[in-house]
Order: sequence, then structure tokens, then C-alpha cells
Amino acid sequence: ATSWTGRCWSCSRPTRSVDNLTHTLVGVALGRAGLERRFGKGATVTLALASNLPDVDALGVLPYGILGFAYRRGVTHSVFGVPVLSALLAGLLLRRYRDQTFGRLFGLSLLGAGLHLVFDLFNSYGVMLLHPFTRARWEFGCVFIIDPVMWALLLGVLVLPRLPVRVWRDRELVARTACGLVTAYVLLCAGLRGKAASLLNAHDLADRGPALFEYVFPEPLGCHRWRGVARYGDDWTVSLILPFAGTVTEVETLHTDERSPLVASVRSTRAGAILDTFWKAPVWTVTGRTVEVRDLRFGSAVFRRLRSPFTFRFDVGEDGTVKGPERVVPRRLDPGASPASK
Repeated sequence: ATSWTGRCWSCSRPTRSVDNLTHTLVGVALGRAGLERRFGKGATVTLALASNLPDVDALGVLPYGILGFAYRRGVTHSVFGVPVLSALLAGLLLRRYRDQTFGRLFGLSLLGAGLHLVFDLFNSYGVMLLHPFTRARWEFGCVFIIDPVMWALLLGVLVLPRLPVRVWRDRELVARTACGLVTAYVLLCAGLRGKAASLLNAHDLADRGPALFEYVFPEPLGCHRWRGVARYGDDWTVSLILPFAGTVTEVETLHTDERSPLVASVRSTRAGAILDTFWKAPVWTVTGRTVEVRDLRFGSAVFRRLRSPFTFRFDVGEDGTVKGPERVVPRRLDPGASPASK
């Protein structure tokens, strides 16, 4: 979970699609789980700040305009950048917490920022762990970018000790319990992701044989539903996977015009090359001399009429010149539409 600039799926207003709340709560929970008692004043504050530290790159991508999202989670999210940021934060906080040592504050900062990377790896956006040496993105998408279950578990660290229940007044016990439950939940999501991938693979083999590419992505509002995408030639299938029920239901088939000369013209541009490093399952659509592209990992098999927030349009002239990209505003969900079966 992290923050990124996009557009709301159900409206056309620009929005900051969270989730720094989860990062902050993880830092607070760690501090209250015993680290503050052990390392003294400022430990919780350090962890909370460090848990958001890698997202300072949100400022650095502003010059890239509408393609800024493709530069997110770069060097500040890499194994090289995190120690540098942690050292800078420790140096700043040392002026505030003079009873602390630089080594202690650096260790706490490194822990908080490191856990930020871990949680970012758990959703589908991807992290450039080895930037600036490569722009390759690593991810293990087992939790949707905004997860209400994790919010509920971590908010308990702040809420439960305020309630008139004696056992909950032990802040350290509540925080340790929350950390354990979050860990168990993420492990459950990882296990369900593996089962969803196995179900998709078995479904592909039974119906058409091996796919050229297949992947599963977490769906919103719980780990009991997954979106599977598989490519066969020039067609993508999108499926709703229910691992508890053991079912795979194809909800959509999409044709991709990736072999079109117009698409080749777009991909040869600087903008096209940037998008190529970001896409996981791109669908290219050619209409006349207009080329549109979106990534299936940002769609939904549950809310099927929702468009990806990262959809772009290019216009290719008769002489081969490419204009764009232009961002395509996601369509609203039709009032009469209903989600797929839960």
C-alpha cells in the first residue's frame, strides 16, 4: 500500500489514491508493540515517519506530467536509496531527540522504510528494487492497494486502548496482537493468491491449453476474490477467481492490436518506451489512426464497467508522427450495473 496520483474509478475528479494510512499505522503499531519501551522517546515517531519516507518520490515525478506514475517507486524505493534516506532522517531527528544515538535512530528509520518496501511489494503496482541500475519492477500482488481489513486491524492499535475494557488498556499487548494479525492476514492472502494462480492455470489447460501469459491480481474489498488474466494469441481473457469455491469464471475477452504498425510507431516513441517498462498486461486498441492502451492489472473483474485509471490515447499521423499521450478519463459505473457474484 502506498500513495499514487491517479483518478477515481467512479468519477472523473483527480484524486490521491492512498494508502499512506496503512504505512503510518504499521510504524505506530511497531513502536507501541515494544520498540518505544526498549529504545526510548522518539522511537514511535521515527518509525511512523520512516514508514512514509520512500514516498517522497511523489514530488520528484511532478516534472514528468501524466507519465509521472511510471516513475513512482523508483530510487527512493530501492535497496540503494532506502539506506540513504534513513540516514538523512536519522540525522534530522537527532537534533530533536538528543538523548538518542545516530545508530539507534538510523536502525529504526531503516526498519520503518524497509517495511514500506515490503508492504509495497504486496500489491500489483511494483517496486524498482534495483533502481537506478534497472527499471524492472518486482511485486507479489496479494493485497489490493487499499485494504479495509488491514485498516481495521491496525486502527485497533489507536482505538481499543481508549475503550473501557481492562485487557485492551494494555497498549503493548494490543499492538503486538495487531502486528500478528496483520502478518497472518498477509500470509493468508499470499496463500490464496497461489491457489488462484493454480486454478487459473488448470482452467487454461482444460479449455485451450497453455496461455502465452497468465497472471492473477487482487480484487477490491477482500482476498476472497481474484482477477485472472491470460493471453492466447491476440486475445486476452479476464476471469473472476473464487479460491474458496474453487471456481474460475470468464467475464470478458479483449482483443489486442499489439501487432499493428500504428502500435509499433507509438512504442518507438519515448513515451511508448516508458509505458512499456510499466505495463504488465497491456491491451492495445487501434481505431482509425488512434491508438489506445491500458493495463489489465488496474481493471476489475468484479466492477466490470470500470476503466483502468491508467489509460492513454495516441494519434498517429499519415506521415508516422505520433501525438500524445493523452489521458483517457475512466468511465463512470452505470447506475444499473451490479458487481459480479461474490
